[in-house]
Amino acid sequence: MVFVILTMISASLAAQEMSPRELRFACGKTQCSAYLLEPSQAGKYPAVLFLHWLGSPNGDKREFLPEGEQLRKRGTVGLLVDMGWSDPAWFRARKVEGDFETSMIEIEKINAALDFLGSNEMVDKTRIAIVGHDFGGMFAMACLKERTKSPTAAFYVSVGSTPRLSDWFFYNTKLSAEQEGEYMKRVGPLDPIRVARELHVPALFQFAKEDEFISKASADQLFRAYAGPKELDLQDGPHDLNSDSAVKARVLWLKKKLQIE
Repeated sequence: MVFVILTMISASLAAQEMSPRELRFACGKTQCSAYLLEPSQAGKYPAVLFLHWLGSPNGDKREFLPEGEQLRKRGTVGLLVDMGWSDPAWFRARKVEGDFETSMIEIEKINAALDFLGSNEMVDKTRIAIVGHDFGGMFAMACLKERTKSPTAAFYVSVGSTPRLSDWFFYNTKLSAEQEGEYMKRVGPLDPIRVARELHVPALFQFAKEDEFISKASADQLFRAYAGPKELDLQDGPHDLNSDSAVKARVLWLKKKLQIE
């Protein structure tokens, strides 16, 4: 009897410490690499799509793994996807004249990831959230604007996003006024500052007070532009927004909105 009880306890503990499942799924013309986190018991659960930043450390699907695991233990499915910028050469290799096409490839990946989440029998399609950090958050907004099919995200967390893609894409780039004008005509419709005016899902905007890339004015501008219900969370520290306080704020907001006990 003691052996049986100990075996049951061991199995229960093992279920709580499940490793993320690494997989690949079709996303447009390529395959996406991802971690899938699932609760140990069968059922219908909320889900979170996590989109990482371009940065170090963990500028790939590993960035949100700790908080994804926190939520999994509370009964949440998590999908953490490697985006194009998980390749350290992605930013340097891209060409300004191809930024629109480059951006659409990433938006298509996010669409595919939402489709993949929706195909999971454990996912409650009415309770899906997207959490995106810098490029992850910016492209998530563009995806949500265009997404007209189910499932789509009912909640959105923006972590350190800038108002315009050119805030990043113009780094170390010299363009004439005419070239900048043409660029903005083509790429500008994807800018968070423009997309935000058409989004209405409840959102949390998280910014760092000591962000070396995003000024307070830029953060305020993007937050004010967002049309839907919104909350602002200002955190001490730099752009990585990986402090215990920042992680806790995101997790608590998601638990509240997704009705996670």
